Amino acid sequence: MASMKKLSREKMALVFFAVLVVFGLGALMFYITNIGHSLNATASSIDDAAGDLGDYTAIVYEGTAEKKKAMGESGLDSIPQEGINKTLQLGTDQAIQNPSTDEVTASDVAPKASTDGQAEEETKSVSVSQARNSFLRKNASVLTLNVTDPTTYIEPTIVKAGKYRFGILYIDKASALPYFISSRIKAYEAADVDFIVAVTDDLSRVTKTDGIDIVVSTQEEGLNPVGVSSDGVFFNDAALTGEVGTILISPSKVISAKDISEL
Repeated sequence: MASMKKLSREKMALVFFAVLVVFGLGALMFYITNIGHSLNATASSIDDAAGDLGDYTAIVYEGTAEKKKAMGESGLDSIPQEGINKTLQLGTDQAIQNPSTDEVTASDVAPKASTDGQAEEETKSVSVSQARNSFLRKNASVLTLNVTDPTTYIEPTIVKAGKYRFGILYIDKASALPYFISSRIKAYEAADVDFIVAVTDDLSRVTKTDGIDIVVSTQEEGLNPVGVSSDGVFFNDAALTGEVGTILISPSKVISAKDISEL
């Protein structure tokens, strides 16, 4: 009888231990997918504010929205707004087939000199060029994304910025064809790009597309101003005209976003 009680206690201890292990793993995964990545995104903001963005890559693009919608006003229920920025676990191989390059470094930026000793007139708008130069002075690499004429990305486009290579495609009503999108994604994957970026006129065209890492809409979609991560895809919508939309990628591939209204 005593041995049976001892065996029963041992079973209960094993069950209790198993429950603790499961609970611990669950807590760890929650931290990794929520708190940990939120802290990483916050760290990116701190590095940006401190002017130290070595090994970061910034994607900048012109604002095209006339006004901002309230969050969720556009009714994109198909994109759950998690409020976190996930690290994308992507390959790091750098092999590229027929790449075009747009890589820039801080040395490309000439110091600003005053020609007449007078302060420049203040304006309420920020240009893509100004935002680009600001990031370069912080030692980041910069990719300028053309959202005013995104049809240029109908053709295969691979761009290098810093240590990352980006495969870019444009998806509108005419090109939102499963065969076109999947064939382009497969070609970029075969070229071992680090990120596949889709520019679209409507986020609803790409919410069910696998293989894309970053999606930028040319219209205001009512998303969180800092972007939205969902199922390993980072979504961002248009900045206001006179502002510059920005997506910042850290050395560990944490993605965050903001709209720049002043420098």
